[in-house]
Amino acid sequence: MKNIPRKLSIVIPVVILMMGLFMLCSCDDLIIDVHPSEHVFGEWATLYEPTCTTDGERERICKLCNEAESEKIAKKGHIEGDFTVVKPATCTEQGYKVKKCKICNETIDFENIPALGHSETVDSAAAPTCTESGLTEGSHCSVCNEIIVTQESIPALGHKMSEWNLINPSDDVNGRFFESVCQACEYAERIDLDEKLSSLTYVSFGDSITYGIDGVDWGLMEDPYPELVSRMLGFKKFTNLAVSGATYCENKLGRTNMTKKILSFNGEADVISLMLGVNDCYVGLPLGTPESRDNTTIYGSLFLISEYLTANYEDAFIFYMTPFPYRTCYTNNNAGYKLEDVADAIKYVAEIYNIPVLDMYLYSEYENVEMHRGDGLHPSQSFMRDYTAPKIVSFIKENYGN
Repeated sequence: MKNIPRKLSIVIPVVILMMGLFMLCSCDDLIIDVHPSEHVFGEWATLYEPTCTTDGERERICKLCNEAESEKIAKKGHIEGDFTVVKPATCTEQGYKVKKCKICNETIDFENIPALGHSETVDSAAAPTCTESGLTEGSHCSVCNEIIVTQESIPALGHKMSEWNLINPSDDVNGRFFESVCQACEYAERIDLDEKLSSLTYVSFGDSITYGIDGVDWGLMEDPYPELVSRMLGFKKFTNLAVSGATYCENKLGRTNMTKKILSFNGEADVISLMLGVNDCYVGLPLGTPESRDNTTIYGSLFLISEYLTANYEDAFIFYMTPFPYRTCYTNNNAGYKLEDVADAIKYVAEIYNIPVLDMYLYSEYENVEMHRGDGLHPSQSFMRDYTAPKIVSFIKENYGN
């Protein structure tokens, strides 16, 4: 060692020391010691995970100096799913659907779904019947049931009833029935004679006796026979068109020409009675013959009246009454005939037209009952009430409908 130079004697220990240290240190330590200007980083650690729309971040730490290094982690971007209907479309309102990201569920796209429109179904019309209302044709949506065309109600038609027809002709007035049948549905109603009469309108044509002159005091009766008959039979309505002094025939005496009045009549009438002729006979107006057809004779007037009434009131019950006999009626008048001839003329013409006749000339009991006596022509109120009206009532009941 004595021969080793001084400088080497210093270097050799240092080298030996360094070699010892080298043996004790790792490679990394050795590198750090050797290259102190470079970092030695550890593994990356994620700070923020990236999302579909934002970047993430990660960092790593130097093992030597703890210095941190960071960098972005690129955003992932959306992964589109399929469209999903959120609000279905209806017949009248649009709906919509959306497309969302499979990862973050964010809405990516939006589309409207057009309204579907109605699916129209026809609601059939229903014809009304006699008793039930009907419906017009309409429509509704088969999907949502909304009414598209409203069905309107059609009122029930009501029965179309026929005229009342006698269904069991009978001499027994209590066993006589009338029937009316609906022409549309065959619904039927049945009533008895009294019910039928109560629905009728009565019109009477005549002279002073029908008008109501009382033979006792020559005043006006409180109840002329048309009113009594109407009350007893329960007629719905009656009209007394009698005129005191009226005749069948046309005349120049100022008396009402009842034939002319009848031929102009067009009012409501279900029952029509005619009781005239006494004035024609009294003043001697022409009787005429069965061939007469004009208003200047009794025969002619009766033909004109019968033709008109049966043609214009074919459903009405029409009947004649012969005049009451009066005290001077049994001898010929100045025209050469008697009141009985007037009664015969009435019965003759009435038979041709199938019009019933109540023969008051023969069967009124006028001459046999003292209570009516007055002027020998006009009955009293009591006679009308006790004899005439009941006889007319019985006659109508016996003949109406038969």
